[in-house]
This record gives sequence, C-alpha cells and structure tokens, in this order.
Amino acid sequence: MMPIATFVGQRGWGDDGLYTSGPYAPYGGPRGFAALVDAAHRADLGVIVDVVYNHLGSGSEALTAFGPYLHETETLWGRALDYGQRGVREWAIQNAELGSATTASTGSGSTRHTPSSMIGAACRTDW
Repeated sequence: MMPIATFVGQRGWGDDGLYTSGPYAPYGGPRGFAALVDAAHRADLGVIVDVVYNHLGSGSEALTAFGPYLHETETLWGRALDYGQRGVREWAIQNAELGSATTASTGSGSTRHTPSSMIGAACRTDW
C-alpha cells in the first residue's frame, strides 16, 4: 500500500515523512485504516504499508521549529532528514516500533514487521 501519512494540502502521495503516525483523514483516518486492515485480514490478505523516512515535503516547518533535524541536502521532494544526528535516527526507530506496537494491539490478525534492530542498523552512520 502506498504511504497513508497525513500531509499538508488536499492531494498528495501520503509520503511526506512528517506525520507518519496519522493516516490522512480524507483516506479514512485511523479508524478507516483499521477497518481496511481488518477487512484485508478477514480475506486472508496481508497489508504492507510503505513509510518514507528520507525527506519531508510541505509542512516541514513543524519539525524545524523543534530543532535542526534536516540536512542541507534538498531532494526532489523536499529537505532530507539528517541521519547523522542521533535524535533523527532514534525518531525513525521509535516510529517503526510504534507502528509495530499499534498494529499488533488492534488485534487485526497476524502481522510481520521488520525488526527494529535491522532498522537501527540501517540508520547507523559510524560504519
């Protein structure tokens, strides 16, 4: 499934890395998404949701108000997150863990998640 994260504006791909924990309201919001997952599981279908952790689009000022978490690199889609900073790496890992815990707690059948230790290893900068 394409990313479903909340974003600024009326139309988008849901891949703005800023509000990854909030399904976009016009797409059904959290309850609509939970209902979709439940229906898929009843039909013996798994659900894999894409999440974007490499850039921010419109609305990035909501993050920059709290700290210098963006890299100077400008991607085609917005400013890149600065994974050289520990706080950014921790955010990505905790976000993945939150998604796993939230999905598991809905009782929506079995789920398979990438272990957070693998995500953490992918975010290391001291290799």
